[in-house]
Amino acid sequence: METTKELTKETPEELTKRQLEAIKSRAVELWGNRWLSQIVKEYAKVVGGDDRTKFAQVQRYFTGENVPSATNLNALLIAVNCRFKMICYSKEEREI
Repeated sequence: METTKELTKETPEELTKRQLEAIKSRAVELWGNRWLSQIVKEYAKVVGGDDRTKFAQVQRYFTGENVPSATNLNALLIAVNCRFKMICYSKEEREI
């Protein structure tokens, strides 16, 4: 588990990458090798639309070609039956 100091040194980009890695790990746990097609199907249910049109969008999130908005990141969390958990630290800890 990370210490507060490790968390505070993370850039927004690094945090997003780590969140996507955790979502992918959960998807693999749920669906194995079919994780990408299944997460796309579930994501499409959450945001609306056809999973065929969402496939490239979701795939680009996991390859790092695109960065999901907060709304889309939350939709991916919902797609794998998870939700956001916030870890807080003081302003002083962040400035270390």
